[in-house]
Amino acid sequence: MEPLTRLTDALAGRELLLVLDNCEHLIGAAADVADAVLRGAPGLRLLATSREPLGIAGEQLWPVEPLALPRPRAQAASFPAVRLLLDRAVAARPGFTLDPRTTGPVVRICRALDGMPLAIELAAARLRTLPVDVLAGRLADRFRLLTNGSRTALPRHQTLRAVVDWSWDLLDDDERALWRRFAVFHGGADVTAVEQVCGADVDLLGALVDKSLLVLAGDRYRMLETIREYGLERLAEAGETEQLRVAHARYLLALAGAAEPELRRGDQLSWLRRLAVEHDNLHAAVRAAVAAGDARTATALTARLGLVLVAARAPRRGLRAGPGGAGAHRGERAGGPGAGLHVLRAERARGRRDDGRGQGVVPGGPSRPAPARTPGTRCCACSDRSRRSSSPGGWCSAWNSSSRCSPTRTPGCGRSPR
Repeated sequence: MEPLTRLTDALAGRELLLVLDNCEHLIGAAADVADAVLRGAPGLRLLATSREPLGIAGEQLWPVEPLALPRPRAQAASFPAVRLLLDRAVAARPGFTLDPRTTGPVVRICRALDGMPLAIELAAARLRTLPVDVLAGRLADRFRLLTNGSRTALPRHQTLRAVVDWSWDLLDDDERALWRRFAVFHGGADVTAVEQVCGADVDLLGALVDKSLLVLAGDRYRMLETIREYGLERLAEAGETEQLRVAHARYLLALAGAAEPELRRGDQLSWLRRLAVEHDNLHAAVRAAVAAGDARTATALTARLGLVLVAARAPRRGLRAGPGGAGAHRGERAGGPGAGLHVLRAERARGRRDDGRGQGVVPGGPSRPAPARTPGTRCCACSDRSRRSSSPGGWCSAWNSSSRCSPTRTPGCGRSPR
């Protein structure tokens, strides 16, 4: 008698709960077993844990989300991710407490690790040998740092890299290609962006969602930061980093080009919202262009999109490239007077032009981008109030990216020198 038949006969007529754990590496066989026993034992209830659905009739999915992360100005200790870190940290380093000095680093650790329980446990083990603020500042190298798992755990649970390697090894070549290419998106992406930048189709997207490597939130797909960092490593190994950088920048520039005329029409607010969700991608694209020595692309991105980001009240940071390279500086809004123009200033200060290391995506683009305007400024060339937009900030409705007029806070100041 076949083993599955014997199991089904033993369960027939009984009411009980059967648990199948970690089904993802034998997903087909697990689905066959589950289907057979459920048909042969109507009183059976089955609970299966897996990184992807079994795909059988009657299956009800219950996603296991990452642990909740602290919200701004909330009591950090009340959130599960922080509680787990504290519990494991005290076991590894007796006397560790959450106080005004440690709260900030603890929250940064939990956020950097996306609330992933195993990653948080590995980070807590590191606190035995590293100060909490040092650990929080070095998680960009998380795969090298988080290696102190339990000796009795399964090998794939002993280091963060082993955990993610396990997921990578379960994929086919097309799924791996999409994983590493999607990693170029810092702020998630919609279907159109993935199709154009990654060359993937909706079936591949669905496969990574089913395998818990992508999360669909509204109409955008996103990837946990740990998964994305791993994908970037694989992208470099495949020699595709520059190719995807260029494709990413080209998509954003095309989006800006499509948006520019719409920002002067009745659907302006919809387009502002559409571009605002690309805030993190825009910043990442500029930083990548600067790091690649592609000043033309970096400048084109900031010149074309700076006004949009300011108009949309995009928060957080402006981008700047000084003599030491690219960096993010608090207190500057994207598209502010210093954003993007510092790219060219830095190049000129060093007596350099684009040295060809980066592959520019805007041949013939503007060599002198129009000055970006900050909220509350007026266009000097349009002293006639009738030509000014009634939108917040007093934007000139006739202004476009090829204008050369300078901003001023004094209405009616006349045309500025060319």
